[in-house]
Amino acid sequence: MRKTVCLLFLGLALSQCQSAPGASVQVSNHYPLGECQEVGQVIGTANTQKGARDQALADLKAKASYLDANYVRIMAETAYSRAIRGMAYQCH
Repeated sequence: MRKTVCLLFLGLALSQCQSAPGASVQVSNHYPLGECQEVGQVIGTANTQKGARDQALADLKAKASYLDANYVRIMAETAYSRAIRGMAYQCH
């Protein structure tokens, strides 16, 4: 029983340490500086109009992080920013 309780608390503590996917991905309209390699195109979308740009950016950054990217150059945005397209880069 004691072991189970300790493991439960450890699991809860570790889950609080994890950040949202894409939290460390930088986004800009400019090409990245330094030594960077394209890893693929990403598209972030939003389901609602309210706060659409923030939602689309969060989705874009999360998808870039799945490609192990740490930088995204925004290439296009739809009206009301419900979709944002960018190129993901892995920069060193």
